[in-house]
Parts: sequence; C-alpha cells; structure tokens
Amino acid sequence: MAYWFIYSLFGLYLISPFIKLLVDHMNKSLLNYLLLLWMIGDIILPAIGQFTPPAIGNVFSLYSMAKIILSSYLGYFVMGYLLTHKTKLKFNLSKYVIIIVILFVIKVAVRFIPAQSPWAFLNIASSLSTPVIAVMLFMCFKFFEGKYSNCFTKSVEFIAPLTYGIYLSHGLIINFIGKFISPNNYPVIFLATLVFSIIMIYIIRKIPVIKNLLA
Repeated sequence: MAYWFIYSLFGLYLISPFIKLLVDHMNKSLLNYLLLLWMIGDIILPAIGQFTPPAIGNVFSLYSMAKIILSSYLGYFVMGYLLTHKTKLKFNLSKYVIIIVILFVIKVAVRFIPAQSPWAFLNIASSLSTPVIAVMLFMCFKFFEGKYSNCFTKSVEFIAPLTYGIYLSHGLIINFIGKFISPNNYPVIFLATLVFSIIMIYIIRKIPVIKNLLA
C-alpha cells in the first residue's frame, strides 16, 4: 500500500483544470463556503464517526457513501490557492509558533493512545489540527520571504526540484527501512527516509529520459 496516495494525486491532476476555472470565477465568500463544507464533511464528521460507539459512528460512516464532489484532498488544493491569491491573514509569529508546537505535540501524543482506550476519541484532535498546522506553517515561511539566508535559499533551490520524486518514492523507502529499524522509531525513520529519498531522486534525475517524469 506504499502508493495509496497516487490515486488521489492523479484524480486531483485530472480535475485541476475544472478546479482552476471554478476558483477563478468564485468570490472569496463562496471559496470559504467550499472550504467550510470540506472541513465538516471530510475532517470533522469522519473523525467523530471513527471514535464514537458503533451505533453512533455508523451514521457518520454512511456519510462517505453520499459524497459526490468533495474529496479528502480537494480542500487542501483550494486552501493553497486562497493562501497564495486572495487571503490576507493577521500574522503574529510568536503566537503561530506556539500554536503549531502545541498542536504538533498533541497530534503526536494522541497517536500513542490504544484504539481500545476510552481516551481514543482524542485522536479526533489529530485530524482537526492537520489543516490548521499546514496553514500556519505556510504563513510562517511566507512571513520570512525575502529574508532567508543565502545558504538556506540555495538548499531550498537544490531540494525543490526533487520534492515530487521524494513524494512518489517515500512510501517504498519507508517500507524498506522498516525492515531494519523499528517502525516506532519515528525520528530515525524520518531522517533515514529523507536522506535516502534525496540521494535516490538526485541520482535518478541525472538520467536524461527519466528526469522528465519527475519534473
């Protein structure tokens, strides 16, 4: 299941012309309304259904059978457009950093709660915090735009062309590394996957024909 995300990625690529046409002709209120529907339908309701008693959770599970347009990743697509084109958020670096750290700690901590635990419902926080962390991280990086050191800028310029290939290959590399390192050793798994992915994709991009597939 290393490539489970490819199906969603291809789907978004296929409908991206329609999405662009849609967002280009929608005002900010309608775009916010679309994001609100996405938050409720694809983040809040599934999270509630997953961590409630079966008699109640089944009601929320049936909702997925009724979805027509909204998908789990469509909201991030639209949210990225809003953040780069039409949205101006009030920014406070210290507050954003504190909130990001708190949410990230909560997100990691709740993952260690056993599924059978009466506290398992706290995993809802993991789903709800993901889009918030994504937006705030984006705003933090955007705040320092034009202020980054030359070394940092060159590092980003080196890694940026490799990110698509890293995205496609990271699942297989995680599975491979997991044979030698405990899957629960998250920091080591992360660092090893990152290093191996960068090296592998950098080498592959040197191959004339293949590099065009990873552009």
